Amino acid sequence: MSDYLCVRAVFLTGRYHGREWPPAPARLMRALLAGAMTGRYRDRWPLVEGGFRWLEGRQPPIIVADKAMRQTAYGLAVPNNDLDVVAKKRTKADGEDRAAKLLTIKTAVPWQSEEPHQVHYIWPVSPADVAHGEAVIAGVESLAQSMHTLGWGIDMAYAQATLLNEDQLAGLSGERWYPSATGSTTLQVPVEGFLDDLRDTHRRFCGRLSPEGLNPDVRARVYGEQAYRKEGGAAREWIVFTLKTPGGEQGFSVSWRQAMVVAAWLRHAAAEALREEHWDAGQIDSYVLGHAATGEAPGNRLSFLPLPSIGHAHADGRVRRVAIAEPLGCQTDALRLLSLKLPVSPLTDEAGQPVCRLARPAAGERVVQFYLGKAKQWRTVTPLILHGHNAARGRHSPAKTERLLLQAFEAAGYPERLIAGLAFQPAPYWAGCGGITAIRVPRHLDGWPRYHVTVEFREAVEGPIAAGLGRHYGLGLFAAKNEG
Repeated sequence: MSDYLCVRAVFLTGRYHGREWPPAPARLMRALLAGAMTGRYRDRWPLVEGGFRWLEGRQPPIIVADKAMRQTAYGLAVPNNDLDVVAKKRTKADGEDRAAKLLTIKTAVPWQSEEPHQVHYIWPVSPADVAHGEAVIAGVESLAQSMHTLGWGIDMAYAQATLLNEDQLAGLSGERWYPSATGSTTLQVPVEGFLDDLRDTHRRFCGRLSPEGLNPDVRARVYGEQAYRKEGGAAREWIVFTLKTPGGEQGFSVSWRQAMVVAAWLRHAAAEALREEHWDAGQIDSYVLGHAATGEAPGNRLSFLPLPSIGHAHADGRVRRVAIAEPLGCQTDALRLLSLKLPVSPLTDEAGQPVCRLARPAAGERVVQFYLGKAKQWRTVTPLILHGHNAARGRHSPAKTERLLLQAFEAAGYPERLIAGLAFQPAPYWAGCGGITAIRVPRHLDGWPRYHVTVEFREAVEGPIAAGLGRHYGLGLFAAKNEG
């Protein structure tokens, strides 16, 4: 059974003049309606209206788009809509017509995409939709066939509507954009009433000239706005602290081998701080302490990341700094509250004794940039623990190890299509860090395979990056390879 409805838009010239990339779902809907209202396509309206109304009632779609770059700006000479004034002020003495002098230069900055210049808009289709909506699906397919432009009037494009299953969706090439609570790009999306408002907009436009004058208020009014996050392109929200002695007088450090112990101190302090702010106990239990409720994704939680000192030949790998990071695509007020509250009281050990205090780091610390910068190649500082055994017929299987690594990155928010290459070994990559058996791990993870790993992404990715079992308390933590 098909799981998704996909509308694929293809630009015939490879250029798109809209302000945003990828083109907003609301822009696609307006282009579909414009096509359906062109010429003899209007005869299809009884067939396509149901498809249009079905689309406007869906949640914002996933978008898979070719990578596009802004091109050099150029100017277009267009009328400035004051030609009625020009006609009255035409110079009688020399017969000069000043219309040419009143042209306005409109700046165009097109997007140029790589072949094949296409964007996919993908909506989930439930079994109920399929059971009673064959006419709706047919209406969307017919609606797509009528589209002739997307963007400006010079952006010629055509569209196709198809049904996809999970494997076909996974096989689509291009950058993937997901609706998110937070994201770097905000796009207009259709909402209930979108179609009726577009009809009203057209009527207002046709009647904008009247004996009373010109009515400039003819824009569409009903639409929503949705934040979109590009897969692999969004940085996690984070805060960083340095460790000080309990009195705050001097620096404090812990051995690389004890990184998870520092994470435990930090996690406990964060939970107590948010309890003081009257956070819901269940939210603290799942989002801070990691005790996921039934049916809740286990990765939707804060990560407490000790940051060993690395980056030069004489680095000792000791933990002098820590970071707290939210999940990809998630933003709460937790980090804001913790940045204010955690430096107030010292961190305590299992016996409740003060062990160290947190302070904000100096700006531009080089060690922090290894963990929170942006790069294509990243290497583990602490070993990555696999979630399954990697032996076949009693012997180590490199192929199975690679599959498990890819699954670990998938669970951490970095799917296989983002990864160009992997390498793994028992020895450390960074001076000051130890081999895979030297670090302390929780008892329940001690029997699982672990490796130091290098990952090469197809595009530069922002940190912090952690993968594998224990990634929320400092295991499987990566640092960016120093390209210098």
